[in-house]
Amino acid sequence: MCQGGCTLLNSAIDSDDGNTKLRAKALAALRSWLRRLQSVIEEGKRRGEILRGVDSSELGTLIISTLEGSLMVSRLRGKDDARDPASRHLVEYLETNIRAKESKMRADRS
Repeated sequence: MCQGGCTLLNSAIDSDDGNTKLRAKALAALRSWLRRLQSVIEEGKRRGEILRGVDSSELGTLIISTLEGSLMVSRLRGKDDARDPASRHLVEYLETNIRAKESKMRADRS
């Protein structure tokens, strides 16, 4: 578990009571993370590793939401039990629904 939790998650929750400056910083961090994921996804599409029809914004949001949600559950329970199944599910989803078939065949041959 992350010592002190996730800075982004903590800031987002702490800003919920009307702290507009903290909310703006948390939102900027979220947008930055999402832009980075979108960039990686778009590069994967260009390289033929990710299906062309994948919406990079949706996928990035799904990845962040899954990771942050499982972290929140783990923090509330005081143990890491939520992150493992969330991570496994995310990997399975990416392999099954996102990874390009040609990329799977190349990986299988290696």
